[in-house]
Parts: sequence; C-alpha cells; structure tokens
Amino acid sequence: MVRASAGARLLVIGQAQAFHLGADNGPAMAATVLAFRNHLFHRLPLPHPSWCNTGWLTRNPWFRLELLPALRERARALLQRPSR
Repeated sequence: MVRASAGARLLVIGQAQAFHLGADNGPAMAATVLAFRNHLFHRLPLPHPSWCNTGWLTRNPWFRLELLPALRERARALLQRPSR
C-alpha cells in the first residue's frame, strides 16, 4: 500500500485490498479494481505493477481507458492542493 499525501491510498496488492476494503473487497482482482469509482477519493485498488499482469491488462482494457485517467486526475488534484 502506498499513501499518497493525506488524501488517497493506493492499494496495490490483494492483501492490502482485503485489509483496507473489508467487505467492499470483490471476489476477484478484476471485480475489486473495476469498482474503483466507489473508492476513488480515499482508496484506489490496483493490480500489482508487474510484467506478469500483461494478460490481465489485455483482458481488462477498461483499466487503461477508465481507471488510469481517473487516477491521473485524482493525483493531479492532490498535488495541486496547498500544503498544510
């Protein structure tokens, strides 16, 4: 898990997703990550950034088309907030 500023947590592996999402954790990685809009402002479940996930990324094009732009927008908003 990576804590990005004081505004978002990137939940990068299944164990982090299970711990932080609890009952909201899906039955499989794709279901959990696909529900990213439910968590976008506080927690963001992501697949592990590994070359081994090439097949998963190919089977789930919504990740590149929908989730990554939303992640970029959220990161931009967090980085533009004034420091505390």
